[in-house]
Amino acid sequence: MYGLGFLFEPGGIIKKKVTMKILIADSSEMVCQRLLAMLHNVEGIEGIQKAHTIHELFILIKLFNPDVVMVDVQMLGMGGLEIVKRIHQVVPVTILLANNHILHYRKRFKAVGADFLLDKTADFEQIISLLNNISFQKVA
Repeated sequence: MYGLGFLFEPGGIIKKKVTMKILIADSSEMVCQRLLAMLHNVEGIEGIQKAHTIHELFILIKLFNPDVVMVDVQMLGMGGLEIVKRIHQVVPVTILLANNHILHYRKRFKAVGADFLLDKTADFEQIISLLNNISFQKVA
């Protein structure tokens, strides 16, 4: 049950909605634009940045300090496993975007720190509900 920015769950657990900064990293401008359009009016998103290269990704992680990074596992210059190894210590949530032929590596991505692995063709519509769930934190 939602109310005034809070989520009340059975058992008395109260979660508060927090704002998020999101970094999208994909070498495809079309994918970035699709994600930006989807996320443009989502409540709780404080800011969105995009990176098209590995270099831009790491610079924006330092400058923008995102709460969530959505990154293509096949960005030029570095493989998805290496990307996750490098960012999972400094970024609270990592969402990997992959084509379906990569999904069989799900356990390997989880082992190095990925929080979610989504298929670009089948799972795009889940991103908004996923971010809504991420944006609620337990109130102590």
